Amino acid sequence: MPTSHAQAQPPAKPELIDSFGRTVRDLRISVTDRCNFRCTYCMPEEGMTWLPRTEVLSYEEIRRVAKVCVDRFGVDGIRLTGGEPTVRAHLPVLIARLAELTVPADADSPRAGQPIDLALTTNGATLALIADDLRHAGLARINVSLDTLQRERFRSITRRDDLDRVLEASMPHLLRASRPSR
Repeated sequence: MPTSHAQAQPPAKPELIDSFGRTVRDLRISVTDRCNFRCTYCMPEEGMTWLPRTEVLSYEEIRRVAKVCVDRFGVDGIRLTGGEPTVRAHLPVLIARLAELTVPADADSPRAGQPIDLALTTNGATLALIADDLRHAGLARINVSLDTLQRERFRSITRRDDLDRVLEASMPHLLRASRPSR
């Protein structure tokens, strides 16, 4: 009986494939259903029924799911969204826990062996309150979702008169956050 000296190859890591046959490398995690705007395309002006707190994933559960996706399925980027993620209490705690995740060295990713690409999408209204804390916790990127720069259109879409607050409060923090932390 012939013997083989070939080394057994470890099984390939499973990949997440979307309905178009593309490999999924980015994970989007909604950290809350709550929001400080009432955008016409997203929710009613009043009468929203929020999820009970027991139905929203804890930070420990979010980290556990993220770690499985990074370690087992080749995810190398995580984007936090909501609702509005900055209204969730203690968000920098979650950022710090996720920023610890590293793409496995043997991953088929340009980020192999490096920290995940961690990003946040926000409406910017409360970003100024926690931007520095998010940066120090390890947030790599921030995307401010802004539908318009026209005040009346902004008010019509969001049902809030917060354009100045978004622009004046968020932009200096975004510029400061884009510089490396020392």
